Amino acid sequence: MQTNVAVVGCGRWGQVLARAAVRTPGLRLVAAVDAVPGRARRLADEIGTSRADRSLASVLESDSVDAVLLATPASTHSSLAETVLQVGKHALVEKPLAFTAVECRRLGDLAASVERTPAPFGPRNPVTVPGRHWNDTSSTAERFPYRLLS
Repeated sequence: MQTNVAVVGCGRWGQVLARAAVRTPGLRLVAAVDAVPGRARRLADEIGTSRADRSLASVLESDSVDAVLLATPASTHSSLAETVLQVGKHALVEKPLAFTAVECRRLGDLAASVERTPAPFGPRNPVTVPGRHWNDTSSTAERFPYRLLS
């Protein structure tokens, strides 16, 4: 099963994460989003997708996007992940997922209520291990540390 992903934040680290996502079993990048004109287009061309947007809202409204990979400033991670989860999409988030355990727990609870995943994502995270599907639940505690806080 393929999960269609939009990467939000196409700066240097967004590019690194997009390349990691391309190599991750089960993920297919379908859109690049960045507020800086031209940045999303360059990354979309590199990863082989035709969709480049300047607005997160456009990918949140799209039925062709299952998950959003957030490569935005850390101060935005928790609020953007919450927005992504509220519309029923998976949130793949560059570390940190949030700044406090309370925020992590809130995101975990929200994700559970909508049956979606708030996953930490990076080029060396267990979620990107070659041969393992990104949403493999066999190692949930390893991949989602907020569950260990309860």
